[in-house]
Amino acid sequence: SAATWLVEGDIRVVEGRLYKDVSFAAERTFNTFMTTIGSGRTDVYRAPVLERIPALRKVRFDVNLTGRDFKVRNTVETADLDIALRADLQLENTLENLLMTGEVQVVEGGKLTYKGGDFTVRKGAIGWTGQPQNPDISLIAEADVVNACEEVQSGPEGDLDSSTAQDFSTYAVVLTVEGSLRNFTPELTSTPFADEGDIASLLLLGCTRDRLSASSATSPVLGLALRPLLSRVESELDEFIELEEIRVE
Repeated sequence: SAATWLVEGDIRVVEGRLYKDVSFAAERTFNTFMTTIGSGRTDVYRAPVLERIPALRKVRFDVNLTGRDFKVRNTVETADLDIALRADLQLENTLENLLMTGEVQVVEGGKLTYKGGDFTVRKGAIGWTGQPQNPDISLIAEADVVNACEEVQSGPEGDLDSSTAQDFSTYAVVLTVEGSLRNFTPELTSTPFADEGDIASLLLLGCTRDRLSASSATSPVLGLALRPLLSRVESELDEFIELEEIRVE
């Protein structure tokens, strides 16, 4: 058989930083990378690396890759990230048929902003069990959100009476992501219970929809001031819940 070269050993990432924003789907990014080093055409119509450097086909890997301090501070799609990663991966076989096993963990305490809410990461991981194109992903992040309109009433002139702004309710909102890179859906839940519309309104404006409506009804001036915000809620909820039409009163 043709001679091959074996690359083996341990690679330890001491420190790393990633600040570049990502504005396209992670799967597309990874598949483009795999296409570039494998077979097929790239967006700029350059030959893949393996075609330009055929000797790379003879290289086999048996590498352990670890890292303990890789910082990520960027925007991925609609989420702003400020997190740290820990990696423990094994790379085997050739570039054409690369096998990847192991896990990249998100360090607890990282920050992310999603749908207007500021979340703290409790745990998260990306795991591979063979083929690198479709890893399993999981994430749990939490945010404490105060319903700032709780028990707020209007004063004699139709303005907010701050003396009645008491007994604010705090919602513990949990962002959960489970599935594979090709098939996952972020889910938002809360304690005490709130439906998706109220969670979206809390994250965006700090108020549930019923309190916004009550504030508008008791004060025409306040209602007029809130109308642009309510329009924003309607727009965000339409995307958030994926309904054809939604209206906030």
